[in-house]
Formats: sequence, C-alpha cells, structure tokens
Amino acid sequence: MDSILGSNWLLAVISVISGILLGYLFGGFIVPRLAKTLTKDQLDTNHPLYTALLSLVRFSFFIFGLYTALRFLKLEDSSEEKISLYLKVFGILVFTFSFARVGSGAFTLYSSKAEGLLPSASILNNIVRMLILLTGGLVALQTLGISVTPALTALGVGGLAFALGLQETLSNLFAGLGVLLGKKVSVGDYISLETGEEGLVEDINWRTTSLKKRNGSTIIIPNAKMSKTTYTNYSLTNTGLWTELEISIPKEGNLEKLESILGQVANFSLTQIYGKGGYNESKISFRYVSFGQSNIDLVLHLPLKNIDDSGQIKSVFIKSLHSQFRSEGIDNISANTVK
Repeated sequence: MDSILGSNWLLAVISVISGILLGYLFGGFIVPRLAKTLTKDQLDTNHPLYTALLSLVRFSFFIFGLYTALRFLKLEDSSEEKISLYLKVFGILVFTFSFARVGSGAFTLYSSKAEGLLPSASILNNIVRMLILLTGGLVALQTLGISVTPALTALGVGGLAFALGLQETLSNLFAGLGVLLGKKVSVGDYISLETGEEGLVEDINWRTTSLKKRNGSTIIIPNAKMSKTTYTNYSLTNTGLWTELEISIPKEGNLEKLESILGQVANFSLTQIYGKGGYNESKISFRYVSFGQSNIDLVLHLPLKNIDDSGQIKSVFIKSLHSQFRSEGIDNISANTVK
C-alpha cells in the first residue's frame, strides 16, 4: 500500500476519476447557463447544441483530470514530455470533435431561427462540421511536428485525380449547394416535379434530396438531377394559389341558379377550413370551358392558403355540393377535380 501511495499512482487514478465525476456534476450546472448566454434562450435538454455543450464541458474536466494525473506521476523528463505531447494531441482531437458537435448544434439552432435566411439542410451542417474537423486535424498534425505544408501541396497535386474519381459525388454536392443557395427550394417546402411526383422536402444532403409524399413514402432524388429538373414550389410566396374543379351541367339547366349554389357551397367549404373571413372571397371564380351537345362544362376556382389544403377543401366542397343539389332536386351534374 505504501508503495502504491509512494508512486502516486493512486493520486493519479483519483485525479482522473475526479475529473469525470466533476464533469458530470458541474455539467448540469454550467451548460444551461452557458447555453442561455450563447443563445439568449432556454434550450431543451435534448437539443443537439445542449448535448454538444454538455459533452464539451465533461470532456474538459476529463482532460484536466488527465493532466493532473500526469503531474502526480512524476515520470522521467523524456517519458513525461512524450506522454504530455500525446495527451495534448488527444486533447486537441477530443475538443475538435466536441466543437464540431457544438458547431453543428449551433447551426441547427440558428438556421431554425433565421426564418428562411439560413438554409437548414444537412448539407451545410455537414460542411460546417467537416471544416472544424479538418482544422482540428491540421492542428494535431502540426502539434506532432508533422508539417502540414507538404500535405496541403500533395492534396493540391492529387486533387485533380481525386475529383475525377469522385466526379458524380462532387457533382451532386455542388448541385445540392446550388439548389439551396438559389433559395428557390428549401427544407419544408412542398414541391411538384415535372414527372408528376410531389411531396414535402425533408432534407437536402451532400448527395440527394428527399421528398416525403402524402402517403408517408419517401422519394430520393440525386441533387444533380434535382438541379436540372422542372418543379413547382407551392410554398413560395404566392397570392394566386388555387385548386380547380371541373363541373358538367345539362344545357337546359339554370346557369344563374347553378352559379349561386356553387358560390354558396364554395364559401361554406372555405369557411369550414379557414374560418369566417379567413380567405379572399373575391378569388372564387367560374370559367365556362366548353359547350357540348347535351352538357355545358365549367371550371370552378377555389383559393388556397396552402397547397396541402387542396384535398380537404375538395372533399368538403363535393360533399356539400352533393347535399345541396339533392335538396334542390338537381340531377345529371358531374364534377371532376383537376389540379
């Protein structure tokens, strides 16, 4: 026992354990205050930035415990210098990964608060993380005495071969950046592709764009294809968004009475969805499109606030129209929905 105490190994172990315990003890005390200072807000404990800050504080105490343990061991100068160097490199790598998580969490937080000014897609988040990791890796190499200049020169010479080997990947990467920075589509937008597929943009990562369809399935599109395809973005500011229904009526029908019924049902349906006064009544319109041997076809325009409301409004309208026609004794009328 005296031998163990004399060699200070017990104190060294106690230092490491104390560092771990203090990290867990003070982490819950320091992080909420640190997070509030940085963000001016109260973060949820499950938020990526909160967990990243928590791991950073805990690792800081752990590294401090390791340095204290090294001082207690009182090793030979050469051994202590070598271990101290490796410990410094280990600390740099640990803090690099921690700061990468903090940077990623901060990007997630501020992109959600930027109201569309800062894209929230994971492609930019990953770029922020990779830049921090690359910087930390270069600092670690420099600390070990390895000159980073020849390495950077070699990367410059081999960059062309690397780019040729990853041509498709780089094409998707830059195409994804182009889609995001063009600010014509972002995460959360509802878009429709020229192929007829449509959905909510879930994410734009380094290789693909993910669309969530209404049935819950996911469409995966390479960014290079996404940048070249034609799509309609229903989430961009648009005062002329509407849905249409084609209605066919018999020629002998009373058009004025029909228009009055359609107007009443349209107002009733929109009120059910948006509430009274929650829509622009003047945007409801009729347009006659064809005059057949027995029928007259017209198109009814119903204004929308959001493209996702289209299906619900159509359902309410058709059900209400059917009920109104039955009460009026009107037959031989059909309605088809068009996008």
